[in-house]
Amino acid sequence: MRAAARAEVTAGIGRPSEGALPVDSTLRQLDDAFDTLSRVLQDAARAASTFDDLVVHTPMQDGTPKLPLLPDGVTQTMHAEQCIESAIAQHAAPWHCEAVARLDLPADALIVVPMAGRFVPCAACAEVEAQSRTQGGLFDPANGKFVLHRSSQRIGMAFANEVQHIAQSTLASTPELAARRAQVIAERFVDAPQSLRAYGQPVVPDYSLDTESESSGDES
Repeated sequence: MRAAARAEVTAGIGRPSEGALPVDSTLRQLDDAFDTLSRVLQDAARAASTFDDLVVHTPMQDGTPKLPLLPDGVTQTMHAEQCIESAIAQHAAPWHCEAVARLDLPADALIVVPMAGRFVPCAACAEVEAQSRTQGGLFDPANGKFVLHRSSQRIGMAFANEVQHIAQSTLASTPELAARRAQVIAERFVDAPQSLRAYGQPVVPDYSLDTESESSGDES
């Protein structure tokens, strides 16, 4: 798997669309990612009680205020990618320094955050991620820290009757500006759906798997 991935990266496949990363830097990060995954799996196989390379971040259980009252049938949650991105935002400086030191990269090297899961991102997560890539957001390449990468460009559904808590800290460098941008995103869903990234895109079946395949809704 590692050899196949390295061959794809060398051929220009599977690299962040921004194209701002040198091949050598990308390959170092790729190798490091495989090594990290291997260590985590080995710890899990030994039923280890602690993991040196794994961070569990659950904002909805610790730190993110929940809405006290919701209408019947309405739930609230924070999707997995928002939890991950929130953790990175909280530790952006030390985690970036640790990564460039371990990989022997320049201090302003972009570190790839490969975001992938079982399903394609929902409309709200895709909107938040799009904002986080620009205007000084956490994953804006101009910051010289992180670049967010998804292998698929497909966007899933918007969930009705679900309050989604988002990684607001990824949107801007200050809490005040981040809050304003979060409000703009929320209002966009109500007042300007034509401006959403999901608008006009091919329809993706509910809970489609994270792949470019049009048949991804069929788990068989």
